[in-house]
Amino acid sequence: MIIKPGDRFHSLVVVQKMDRKWNSYDVWECRCDCGNITTPSSYALLKGETKNCGRRMGHVTDLVGQKFGKLTVLKLQGNIEVLCI
Repeated sequence: MIIKPGDRFHSLVVVQKMDRKWNSYDVWECRCDCGNITTPSSYALLKGETKNCGRRMGHVTDLVGQKFGKLTVLKLQGNIEVLCI
């Protein structure tokens, strides 16, 4: 399979091919669904060894109603954003 920008591998979307190799495999810049950037090899992507950036996705503490200084959390928006007033 040929890898190209825009391809999705689990939680990763390929952004661009890097100018380096790992054990003769191309290395790719990928953006994780959480927003982080990671650089797996072609081998890791194609074999499913790298499925995300390694951050604990889906683990969000319920912060609704909590205050941080003058800000109060109103609701969660996705995995990493909060709406405050």
